[in-house]
Amino acid sequence: REAVLAAAMRLFAERTYAGDGVEEIAAAAGMANSSVYHHFSGKTEILWAALQRGTGYLQLILDHVLATAALVIGPEDGLRFLERSEVDGLIVTPALEQFMTPGLHDE
Repeated sequence: REAVLAAAMRLFAERTYAGDGVEEIAAAAGMANSSVYHHFSGKTEILWAALQRGTGYLQLILDHVLATAALVIGPEDGLRFLERSEVDGLIVTPALEQFMTPGLHDE
């Protein structure tokens, strides 16, 4: 299941959801199509699980950043801290950043 999600998130970030099917996800995860269907009913369920994972991860980052920023005195310093922390957290997983913000990195 984890291998499927990781492969799907990477492929969706690189080529979009419409650009990949279960066959491509299975190949990227190094497994047969039937193995993907053992964990998920189809591509829509994979996308749903990936979105839940991504939004959960972003919520953890935001909760940490807001809790830490609450300790900072002054709105200017707090906003600077929020800006740096959010970007730093997303850089850790660039595929997730691309997946959650499609089109922002196309230039």
